[in-house]
Amino acid sequence: MKILAVVHAFPPEGVGGTERYARGVLAELVRRGHEVRVLSGTMQWRPKVEISTAVDEGIVVDRVHRSDLYFDHWDKVFNPHVSRLYERELDSFRPDLVHVHHWVRLSSELVRRAAQRAIPVVLHLHDLFVTCPRVFRIHREGHSCHEEMGEKACLKCVPRWKFQGDDEVRASLERYAHEARAEVVAARVRIAPSASHARSISGHLRLPLEAIDVLEHPRIGETWPCASSAQSPRGHLKLLFFAQLHPIKGLHRVLEAMRRLEPESGVELDVFGAFATKEYEHRVRELARGLEARFHGAYPPGEPARGAYDAIVLPSLAQESFSFWLTEAYDLGLPVLLSRNGALAERACGRARLVDPENVEEMAAALQELRDQPELRARMASASAPQAPSVREHVDSLEPLYAKAINAGAAQEVVPVARLEDVTFEWDRREWAFRELLRSEGWEDVISSMNRELEELRARERRDS
Repeated sequence: MKILAVVHAFPPEGVGGTERYARGVLAELVRRGHEVRVLSGTMQWRPKVEISTAVDEGIVVDRVHRSDLYFDHWDKVFNPHVSRLYERELDSFRPDLVHVHHWVRLSSELVRRAAQRAIPVVLHLHDLFVTCPRVFRIHREGHSCHEEMGEKACLKCVPRWKFQGDDEVRASLERYAHEARAEVVAARVRIAPSASHARSISGHLRLPLEAIDVLEHPRIGETWPCASSAQSPRGHLKLLFFAQLHPIKGLHRVLEAMRRLEPESGVELDVFGAFATKEYEHRVRELARGLEARFHGAYPPGEPARGAYDAIVLPSLAQESFSFWLTEAYDLGLPVLLSRNGALAERACGRARLVDPENVEEMAAALQELRDQPELRARMASASAPQAPSVREHVDSLEPLYAKAINAGAAQEVVPVARLEDVTFEWDRREWAFRELLRSEGWEDVISSMNRELEELRARERRDS
């Protein structure tokens, strides 16, 4: 089978859950004799749109370099030049199937342009991108959103430039919602990694729940060894947090809860992970001032398992679709203080204590409970935890879904996409105006700084991988 996988980033540049999943599964597909090719987005900007090709463990990876500014912004998903390169990729590789993982950094018409060429598409719904321009359904104020995507919920919430008025943002929101649903409907097979995520997508897009297949993510990488228990006495608690230090992961909520237990809370926190932004680092370090919190920086796989801890804390603010984070936490054999959000609650077991990450008082009470009850910690640690399937087991279940899509053929009733020659000039004209506006506003230095930061980020990702 010839398979074209489309993903917003690919290792070693992209090291998030979606990227790790794509690489692990594609490597197994290659091992089974399938011919696989990847079309990937990248944060590596170029003066003109172009493709660079590399080979990663037998997988040919074509990276699409965009030339427009701030192309990671929610209202710049569509790019006619990328769509044209994508069509050329379809025509030259001639896949039996396209497996779309994400649109970001590429273009918003990937499913429909394949369907127009009679190529069936399997769509993996890794996150809530198709229901939220902010992706994670977290309001700009930091709390969860369960409202319907549209003007009422999104107009004042989505990021915008200071020169953008409501009319322009409203039009962008309308297009975003239209394109997202059209793409989902045009897929032959849709996959969600958990039942809770399938229900969320189904509800927000008003799709029949049976239109989404649930296929649990596999374990990616080696099993982590069990951590040693600190066996702290009553009144003491040693916590472990490991993840990229991004606001959606909720580290600040843990620190706020620890502050509620002062003075002399008896709670220690070891934090492993690199900060996503300097702004968040400043915020977190200020919150941690005076607390027993230690920051150890980025870590290679398995690094946190080397210490001794009483519990792990996973306070994600996002409606998680699956969470490799939780799989790794269960490997360590310790109690887990777990967010009550999305698939995290679905995957909870006797080893987990669920809390609302937005309720600092509830989290503080849970920390106090674990601190003061060593017998509870021991009982939770002894509980069994669900085991994620291996990559081989996962692909055993994925291949029949590929066959299902191929046997059904490409979707017939597809919301049409515009001819690229009809929209390219208007798109280019808007980008030229955008560049000139930024130049006139004195943003050239900011753009240069952004490019330097991207180079530093890419170098750090290469070191971490």
